[in-house]
Amino acid sequence: MDLEKKIKEKKARVAVIGLGYVGLPTAVHIAKAGFEVFGIDIKRERVKKVNSGNSYIGDVSSKELKEVVKFKKFKAFANHSPLKNSDVVLICVPTPLDKLKNPDLSYVKETTKEIAKYLKKEQLIILESTCPPETTKKVILPELEKTGLKVGKDFYLAHCPERLDPGNKKWNLKNIPRVAGGITKKCTRLTKIFYQSFIEAEVFEVSSPEAAEMAKLLENAFRLVNISFINELALLAGRMGIDIWEVIEAAKTKPFGFMPFYPSPKCGGHCFDGNQYVFVKNGENLEMMRISELYQKILPKVKLKAKVKSLDELSVIFATKFAQFSRETTSRYSLYPIPNLVNFFDTNFIFPNRLQVLSFDLNTQKPGFASIKMVSKRKEDSIINIEGSYNYKLKVTKEHPIIIYNNHRFLIKLAKDIKKGDRLVIARNLPSIQDHIKIDLIEMILRLKPSLVNKIRVKPIKKKIKKKTLKSIGLNWYERNLFSDCNYLPLNFYLKHEKQLSLKRDEIYLCTGYGLSFSQIKNIIVIDKSFARLVGYYLAEGCLTEEKTTKRIRLSFNLNERFYIDDVKKILDEKGIKYSCYRDKNYQTFHLKISSEILGILFKDVLKCGRNCYEMRIPFPIFFSTKNLRKEILTGILRGEGGVDYNDKSNSICISFYSSSPILFEQVQLILREIGIFPRLCKKREQLLEITGPKNIKKIKGMIGGEKEKKIEDYIKNLRKEIDYKKVKIYKNFITLKVSKITQEPIREVFSLEVEPTNTLITTSGIIAHNCIPIVPFFLASKAKEYNFWTRFIELAGQINEQMPHFVMTKVIWVLNLKKKSVRESKVLVWGVSYKKDIGDTRESAAYDIIADLIRKGAKVDYFDPFVPELKVSHRIIKNPVLLKSIKYSPQKIKKYDLVLILTDHSGFDYEKLAQNAKLVVDTKNAIKSRKHKNVFWL
Repeated sequence: MDLEKKIKEKKARVAVIGLGYVGLPTAVHIAKAGFEVFGIDIKRERVKKVNSGNSYIGDVSSKELKEVVKFKKFKAFANHSPLKNSDVVLICVPTPLDKLKNPDLSYVKETTKEIAKYLKKEQLIILESTCPPETTKKVILPELEKTGLKVGKDFYLAHCPERLDPGNKKWNLKNIPRVAGGITKKCTRLTKIFYQSFIEAEVFEVSSPEAAEMAKLLENAFRLVNISFINELALLAGRMGIDIWEVIEAAKTKPFGFMPFYPSPKCGGHCFDGNQYVFVKNGENLEMMRISELYQKILPKVKLKAKVKSLDELSVIFATKFAQFSRETTSRYSLYPIPNLVNFFDTNFIFPNRLQVLSFDLNTQKPGFASIKMVSKRKEDSIINIEGSYNYKLKVTKEHPIIIYNNHRFLIKLAKDIKKGDRLVIARNLPSIQDHIKIDLIEMILRLKPSLVNKIRVKPIKKKIKKKTLKSIGLNWYERNLFSDCNYLPLNFYLKHEKQLSLKRDEIYLCTGYGLSFSQIKNIIVIDKSFARLVGYYLAEGCLTEEKTTKRIRLSFNLNERFYIDDVKKILDEKGIKYSCYRDKNYQTFHLKISSEILGILFKDVLKCGRNCYEMRIPFPIFFSTKNLRKEILTGILRGEGGVDYNDKSNSICISFYSSSPILFEQVQLILREIGIFPRLCKKREQLLEITGPKNIKKIKGMIGGEKEKKIEDYIKNLRKEIDYKKVKIYKNFITLKVSKITQEPIREVFSLEVEPTNTLITTSGIIAHNCIPIVPFFLASKAKEYNFWTRFIELAGQINEQMPHFVMTKVIWVLNLKKKSVRESKVLVWGVSYKKDIGDTRESAAYDIIADLIRKGAKVDYFDPFVPELKVSHRIIKNPVLLKSIKYSPQKIKKYDLVLILTDHSGFDYEKLAQNAKLVVDTKNAIKSRKHKNVFWL
């Protein structure tokens, strides 16, 4: 059989060399199309994982991998011997940049030598790795023809560059068009036929491998040039008061001749202590983790060197940042897509794909998930610990912006400027991602443990299995009587004849075991209030053990806690879950035991509740569902782990909760605050909280139940007066807390996140923190010159920015001259001196240059900025430094100035009213939207 026929009939055997982020998805996709595939990789660990069905690549699920391995469509090897039995060979090895910014083709060359050892007639070799033009013809072809076989006659060789975009759900191997260029026309045609056998998109033929190789480089270079351009434009737009994101959105509306590119994050930043917790979302997957853990989990394995010591290394940095990252870079954590990593002088920057973090929109006052644009790590000597009342803490670097709430307004202050009495802002509500949660256990089993299908029986909840139905399916007399009398069916039989049986999935139990080990559970699990409460009981009093034959869930209560025991029994009976009970009189303990492999998989692998007290966490589908479900799961948790200490003599009460799991502890705090309860965090013992005060106790009434509930009722009944705690103020969508203490601590490293579009993230204990403010990378241009590297785009942007203050001054002079006034002796009010709105940071601010120039020209200058109380202007063009203080703003004061110059458009001000009161205005930020004012001039 010739090769073309083998490919069309999918009888050709395919070898994929290199099982990295391109090779593994490609191999799995080809295997799913029906080909027999051999995976080859020199890394034995990868081979072992592939053959056991454990994926290490984000774009390949373990389920997909296990499926093709199980049906013997895909097998991995740590040597090249399968090449002798292969009809098609794909080369998917890495081609990273070396120190001279040249592609390292050593992997391609070594692979070609191995292919040559096994090269045979009617074999197609395809290079997918990104390579310079002529690699296929001048590196691979000569080595293969050393065997005496001739290309186009005995074997076939082509280049079809990979176009995989890791983590992209829209564009994947199936629908991305491919480019094929062979040494001969037949090489190209066979390559096209091969790819068309497993992809649905077009395979575009080019005249040679060189054209295909150049096409790939054009794609990379196109992206490099445009991102560099948009970075320059972003710097210019920022100085002009133009929102570059708005500009891009506007330009995108053009249906032809434009393609949107976006600015990359800037360098440096003010950062968090790595122990701050955040909620991270990737598609449907959710995790709660420390920022340092997030950084490690998205950190590529292949890193650049920590310091730049030569032109070559700096070249690698820029090439890596804007052109490509290593083909073999993989994520350490399969939840996360492969990120881009770049290092600038001891700071690592990771640009993740499609990651989001729980955030808080200060405008709408609602929580939600916002995109993480950049995560970085750098060294730092010290950090500021901002401690609020009740032991709430936020640890950041001294220049980090902090959100506070004073005088009914959200304000931003630098950490170093925070004072006692300022109010931190804490999230109260949680977003609802999924309102209705229904789990089909059959689908769960097929996805996670298909081998269990043969051990499960299906039993109708109400109906009776009829012999007549079984006869129509074709069962013999014995099987009909057996299944009908016992009223059950094997699950594999049920799945095969599901439609004919007319037995819906919400009408059946799934049963396992016999006799004492018999277990049953309803196939459709609806996460309602009672089930959420059951999960809460499990998180507080449960554990999960895995034994040889099954998984066992145990819930343990004190013998006196009859109320809780009866509640759990009631829920289990309602859900049709079989359980057993036993008492341990030595420890005064009552145990509820559920021996169920199915329920064990649900709790461990689907809901991911944890197996013991150290791992417990509220399942994220429930945690981000509805307020009512969150309250029910909290009810179960507090009934199990909530302590109630009541003193009837003083009528004082304290409800406490402790968890060995830091994640569960954080989750419980958030739910408590959502229902209006503000707990105190214990200072002496970590992960212990206390609930006190009449307002808090009244809101928790009715949740705990049992004997403990009677103590709460007695406390409320004997109350004489309620105390108003001024340290905490609870609003509809957030809570504010007074800052009580500010200290400085030593630290080794800090982490930053940039979040768009909200610029906020919800951290430990629900504190709403501003994201990290980046530093403009002009230093890169001068630093690069030390290595004889010409950073053309950055220097161009720098030159444009240097001209902006002079342009503003020209505008001010021109506007004053219209009114026959000179700058000398004119009273000028500079409105906003920070470099960014709602921030007290003045670094890189144009205000220094402009104010210094105004003073030099003889103007009388004042400024107003609610975030910058003092400004020291020291500049080469003025003799002595000038210390200015922000004026107290009022509309009447505006009238005394000859001109108001708006440099920063801080939020919360009526700019229309400002325009009405001012004599003249130069607006560099488009703060005044209306164009009707004749006294206002815009840049």
